[in-house]
Amino acid sequence: LYPSSVPSNGNAAEFYFSPASGTSFPVGMAQSANGTYGAMEADIEAEVASGAPTISSLSPPSGTIGSTGNIINGTNYSSPAAYINGTCALTITGSTSTTITYTVPSCATSGGITVVTPSGTSNSVTYTVVPTQTSLSSTSAPVGTVITSTGTGYGSVPPTVTVNGISTPVTANTATTATWAVPSGATTGPVELCVTPTNCSNTLTLTVLPAITSITPNNAQVGQPVTITGTTLLSGSACPTVTFSSSVNAASVSSCSYGSVTAIVPTGAVTGNVTLTTTSGTSAGFSFTVNATTSNPSITSVSPNNGLTGVQIAISGSNFTCNAGSEVSFIGATATVNVTSFTSCSSTSMVLDIPSGVPTGQVNLQVTTSSNLTSNLYGPFNVTNAVYMQFQGGTVKGGTIGP
Repeated sequence: LYPSSVPSNGNAAEFYFSPASGTSFPVGMAQSANGTYGAMEADIEAEVASGAPTISSLSPPSGTIGSTGNIINGTNYSSPAAYINGTCALTITGSTSTTITYTVPSCATSGGITVVTPSGTSNSVTYTVVPTQTSLSSTSAPVGTVITSTGTGYGSVPPTVTVNGISTPVTANTATTATWAVPSGATTGPVELCVTPTNCSNTLTLTVLPAITSITPNNAQVGQPVTITGTTLLSGSACPTVTFSSSVNAASVSSCSYGSVTAIVPTGAVTGNVTLTTTSGTSAGFSFTVNATTSNPSITSVSPNNGLTGVQIAISGSNFTCNAGSEVSFIGATATVNVTSFTSCSSTSMVLDIPSGVPTGQVNLQVTTSSNLTSNLYGPFNVTNAVYMQFQGGTVKGGTIGP
């Protein structure tokens, strides 16, 4: 601080000064009659304007809507305001000349943060708004059910949603909601929402329930097999429990897959709903008609019509049953042998092996249903002996073939 000139008439002199930017200081002077300078009775306060604000870093560089304690680091923060994407004002909770503490507002989406003061606008530094999920409109549902995820930070572009790793398209969205359907192939597990491939939400658990879409045939007698088609029909890798008329479990369930199960209509089943239960839960009921068992089974053909013990044969006919109590009888002159285990079985076909103990020669076959209804006697069916050959002493000794 120095005078540019010293007047001799006792008037005030003119001074120049160049303080550091951003400082304030008192300036005072007076000239006495003898030409000396003294302090003024009242100081004059002067303040030098600061430069434009700058941002050096954000701590942290990402966060969720409503997160607190976020800090902008930089310089020249005199009476600051801060914005993300230019128009969404950050909620400032404290500031110094080099830091600003703020809360992420509900209007925020990922983008550049800037600081504005009376001296100008700062550079822009990117802040990432991380999406959050707070709830699902349903926490258990079968494939195809429409679900809405509610949360924050979803942005304006439809996010991607996965259910236990299976992707499903978002059909409607806002900054706080995303609507989608449980995808085919999904199983119980985490639901994740991503606004970019690397910016994903927390996960919420969805239980994917089994669902029945059809039963073929949709009516059958007790003991006959039906095929249930649907989604998520397995309990892990195990077959599910199939229940007829709300209370009677199928005695036999086989050929299980994610989308198909074969079951035998159990004794005691009546017309009503069929449900399917896995470790994830129970399906909605599917209507099924249990036909009265009034017709006796009938054998129309057997292929082949002869064979050795252990040879597989196929019996064709009608009104067969396949559950407990169903059997095929080999009726010979000296013994009758019953078979209750089948390689495959339906209302029109039974595949089985000729059992041991059946007398050789001509026998008759008869089918008995689980309701103890018997078929016609089918025959004759020829049970043959095995052919054997033995080398002994250079000669061949032959066996016999049955009559």
